[in-house]
Amino acid sequence: MVGGVWPIKDLKDPKVVSIAKFAVKEYNKQTNTTLHFVDVIKGKEHLVGGVIYHLVISAKDSNVAYPVKYETTVFEPVLKFEDLILESFKRLSRSVWICR
Repeated sequence: MVGGVWPIKDLKDPKVVSIAKFAVKEYNKQTNTTLHFVDVIKGKEHLVGGVIYHLVISAKDSNVAYPVKYETTVFEPVLKFEDLILESFKRLSRSVWICR
């Protein structure tokens, strides 16, 4: 159903993990940083002419002792030959995120 938003039930799904890793890799390229993916914490998917993945992930900088939470949005076009697109990637200041 186009326009529908659903919570991601399996956060360990290889596709979800791959999209989260893509987000970290792309963010590192764009900002010249060295974050390392740790885990997917929460997520939802939104069907709109493709799939928009809204994820809360944890990632660790090699200079910091503990992982930090980030919110990222990645668009997966319907046509599989098109590349994933990182729409946003930001550090969360609080651990509150509501999956609507």
